[in-house]
Amino acid sequence: MDKKDNQFVIEGTIKALISFIPGIGGAIGSILSDILADRKEQRVNDFLQALKDEISENKERINSEFISKVDFLDVFEATTIKIANERSEEKRNAFKNILLTGILSPNYTYDDLENQMRILEQLNESHIFLLRFFKSPKTFRPEVSQIRTSTFLSFFRTLLPSWEYDYLKDHLNDLEINSLIENVSQNLQTMMTNVTIDNFTATLTSRGATFVSFILR
Repeated sequence: MDKKDNQFVIEGTIKALISFIPGIGGAIGSILSDILADRKEQRVNDFLQALKDEISENKERINSEFISKVDFLDVFEATTIKIANERSEEKRNAFKNILLTGILSPNYTYDDLENQMRILEQLNESHIFLLRFFKSPKTFRPEVSQIRTSTFLSFFRTLLPSWEYDYLKDHLNDLEINSLIENVSQNLQTMMTNVTIDNFTATLTSRGATFVSFILR
């Protein structure tokens, strides 16, 4: 698809998206035009298409008050710019999910969304992988339930054989510093009777559980 055809697809997606956001759709169109002049078009197009599809499927849940205020434009613009500049598809999807959670929930403020985005900016795909595991260890992978070891470290080495010790510890420590999980990194080599997935079912903190609910829809 050449640039002209791609621009046509993007413009069609924008028109369909803003039809779900009455009142300020024109402002959103202006924001996107400015961003698309300088940013990665395909990333933005994928984001807009996914956002449009999910909003379309959940029209009855749209928080009209949330999307009708000028502050929403700031959050929408910030999200689009982050996605345009983000190399990781996993993180682009997470940014999209944060915005979508605000649009489809009656419970969150613009500050809540910006706070979740600030946390996400500090993380990478490996952090998100670990959070996905801690969110629901028992349903993460079928084979995980068979792991029986004597330390947290040997458990993770079975789960993630390609991860070096320092890489694992650093990523766990990052999540701890952000108060997303309970202390795991300091206990990696502590000997225990039997380490299984049950040892990780309550690893997420309340802050971590909230963050995960935003980024992993």
